Amino acid sequence: MFVFRAENILTMPSTKFSCGNMQTKGSEIHDQDNGFNNLNFDAVYHDSINHDPQVTRQKCAEVLIKDPLNLQQYLKHIIVKTDADSRTLKYLLLHNGLNSYIALIKKSMTPAIFFNHYTALEYIDATSDRLNFSAKATNSSGDIKCQIRLEDTKSKTKSFEIKANISGAKGYYVQHGLNPGQYLATVHLEDCLAHKSILTID
Repeated sequence: MFVFRAENILTMPSTKFSCGNMQTKGSEIHDQDNGFNNLNFDAVYHDSINHDPQVTRQKCAEVLIKDPLNLQQYLKHIIVKTDADSRTLKYLLLHNGLNSYIALIKKSMTPAIFFNHYTALEYIDATSDRLNFSAKATNSSGDIKCQIRLEDTKSKTKSFEIKANISGAKGYYVQHGLNPGQYLATVHLEDCLAHKSILTID
């Protein structure tokens, strides 16, 4: 989740506002102070069960900005769900020469930030003799299809791989038998990339 500097975004001369979800009928576009004041903030910020479709539409009011946006100027935080997500994003940013964004990454301190309907990797680490990992619980029924692969960063060859069905919210410990060194860890959950980072085995 990207968190932007609200005042900087809202006060840009080109910024406009919609009074609801732009994909629904009845959502108009406004600009300037008068347009901003026309928004129904009681509907935008309500946090209770409400089945009125107009309230639901207005709760999805949008800030509309011109493309592209200079992220270095306006981005304040990048919020992630888990420690494993944080390590993945840091690895990918570093790998793509975007080091300046690494300091913006923060792990969510409350489950209320994300819906958490689906699983994610909670953590992964390695000791001298075993691999430790855990996946978050999921609303889906049944086990979670998991594939973990460790690749030696020097030889670029596969060094260790496991495929298993696992349960969410449960810690797993697997003997790896690897020599000390650095390994690229790639994790897929339900055939989707869930994690990528460098693990150091002492």
